[in-house]
Amino acid sequence: MTMTRDRCEGTVFDPARGLQGGPFGNPNFLPYGFKLDGKQYNTSRIISVNRAEYVTVTQARGGLPDPVGGIVWLAFGHQDTSCFMPLYAGMTEIPALSRSATTGNSTATRPLGL
Repeated sequence: MTMTRDRCEGTVFDPARGLQGGPFGNPNFLPYGFKLDGKQYNTSRIISVNRAEYVTVTQARGGLPDPVGGIVWLAFGHQDTSCFMPLYAGMTEIPALSRSATTGNSTATRPLGL
Protein backbone atom coordinates (compact mmCIF):
# COMPACT_ATOMS: atom_id res chain seq x y z
CA MET A 1 0.00 0.00 0.00
CA THR A 2 2.92 2.29 0.63
CA MET A 3 3.93 1.88 -3.01
CA THR A 4 0.54 3.21 -4.19
CA ARG A 5 1.23 6.41 -2.22
CA ASP A 6 4.63 7.06 -3.83
CA ARG A 7 5.13 10.58 -5.22
CA CYS A 8 8.84 10.35 -6.05
CA GLU A 9 9.71 12.87 -3.31
CA GLY A 10 13.31 13.99 -3.37
CA THR A 11 13.94 12.79 -6.94
CA VAL A 12 14.06 14.63 -10.26
CA PHE A 13 10.47 13.40 -10.81
CA ASP A 14 9.12 15.06 -7.63
CA PRO A 15 5.92 16.91 -8.69
CA ALA A 16 6.36 19.50 -5.91
CA ARG A 17 9.57 20.93 -7.35
CA GLY A 18 9.92 23.86 -9.73
CA LEU A 19 7.10 25.24 -11.86
CA GLN A 20 5.11 22.04 -11.54
CA GLY A 21 4.75 22.49 -7.75
CA GLY A 22 3.77 26.15 -7.94
CA PRO A 23 4.77 28.81 -5.41
CA PHE A 24 4.14 26.56 -2.36
CA GLY A 25 5.61 23.26 -3.58
CA ASN A 26 2.21 21.58 -3.86
CA PRO A 27 2.48 18.17 -5.61
CA ASN A 28 -1.14 18.54 -6.81
CA PHE A 29 -0.68 22.06 -8.25
CA LEU A 30 -0.05 21.11 -11.90
CA PRO A 31 -0.95 17.46 -12.44
CA TYR A 32 -0.90 17.73 -16.25
CA GLY A 33 1.64 19.04 -18.75
CA PHE A 34 1.77 22.77 -19.37
CA LYS A 35 2.92 25.29 -21.97
CA LEU A 36 5.22 28.20 -21.12
CA ASP A 37 6.61 30.71 -23.62
CA GLY A 38 5.48 28.48 -26.49
CA LYS A 39 7.32 25.40 -25.18
CA GLN A 40 5.43 22.29 -24.01
CA TYR A 41 6.50 20.74 -20.69
CA ASN A 42 5.29 17.29 -19.70
CA THR A 43 4.88 16.23 -16.10
CA SER A 44 6.16 12.99 -14.64
CA ARG A 45 3.63 10.17 -14.26
CA ILE A 46 3.86 9.29 -10.58
CA ILE A 47 2.02 6.36 -9.00
CA SER A 48 0.00 8.40 -6.51
CA VAL A 49 -2.17 10.75 -8.56
CA ASN A 50 -4.77 13.10 -7.10
CA ARG A 51 -7.33 12.00 -9.68
CA ALA A 52 -7.84 8.45 -8.36
CA GLU A 53 -11.45 7.53 -7.62
CA TYR A 54 -10.53 4.26 -5.97
CA VAL A 55 -7.44 2.12 -5.39
CA THR A 56 -7.18 -1.65 -5.01
CA VAL A 57 -4.34 -3.82 -3.79
CA THR A 58 -4.82 -7.58 -4.10
CA GLN A 59 -3.11 -10.00 -1.76
CA ALA A 60 -2.91 -13.80 -2.07
CA ARG A 61 -1.75 -15.67 1.02
CA GLY A 62 -1.23 -19.31 0.10
CA GLY A 63 -0.66 -20.56 3.64
CA LEU A 64 -4.21 -19.70 4.74
CA PRO A 65 -7.61 -21.19 3.88
CA ASP A 66 -9.20 -19.73 0.72
CA PRO A 67 -11.92 -17.68 2.48
CA VAL A 68 -9.32 -15.61 4.35
CA GLY A 69 -6.24 -16.16 2.18
CA GLY A 70 -7.32 -13.85 -0.61
CA ILE A 71 -7.87 -10.17 0.17
CA VAL A 72 -8.70 -7.13 -1.93
CA TRP A 73 -7.75 -3.94 -0.08
CA LEU A 74 -10.07 -1.18 -1.29
CA ALA A 75 -9.68 2.57 -0.77
CA PHE A 76 -12.08 5.19 -2.12
CA GLY A 77 -10.40 8.35 -3.39
CA HIS A 78 -6.80 9.47 -3.48
CA GLN A 79 -4.20 7.07 -2.12
CA ASP A 80 -2.56 9.64 0.19
CA THR A 81 -5.69 10.39 2.17
CA SER A 82 -7.74 7.20 1.95
CA CYS A 83 -7.97 4.31 4.34
CA PHE A 84 -7.70 0.79 2.88
CA MET A 85 -10.54 -1.58 3.81
CA PRO A 86 -9.97 -5.36 3.57
CA LEU A 87 -12.47 -7.41 1.58
CA TYR A 88 -11.80 -11.12 2.14
CA ALA A 89 -12.39 -13.71 -0.59
CA GLY A 90 -14.91 -15.58 1.58
CA MET A 91 -17.13 -12.55 2.25
CA THR A 92 -20.73 -12.85 1.15
CA GLU A 93 -21.72 -9.29 2.01
CA ILE A 94 -20.14 -5.92 2.82
CA PRO A 95 -19.93 -5.13 6.58
CA ALA A 96 -22.86 -3.03 7.81
CA LEU A 97 -20.74 0.06 8.54
CA SER A 98 -19.53 0.11 4.92
CA ARG A 99 -22.81 -0.44 3.07
CA SER A 100 -23.36 3.20 2.17
CA ALA A 101 -21.06 6.12 1.52
CA THR A 102 -21.63 9.86 1.43
CA THR A 103 -21.04 11.26 -2.03
CA GLY A 104 -19.33 14.64 -2.19
CA ASN A 105 -21.08 17.38 -0.23
CA SER A 106 -24.53 15.85 -0.56
CA THR A 107 -26.34 14.05 2.22
CA ALA A 108 -27.50 11.33 -0.14
CA THR A 109 -25.99 7.88 0.27
CA ARG A 110 -25.39 5.26 -2.33
CA PRO A 111 -25.15 1.52 -1.66
CA LEU A 112 -21.81 -0.16 -2.21
CA GLY A 113 -22.08 -3.47 -4.04
CA LEU A 114 -19.69 -6.37 -3.75
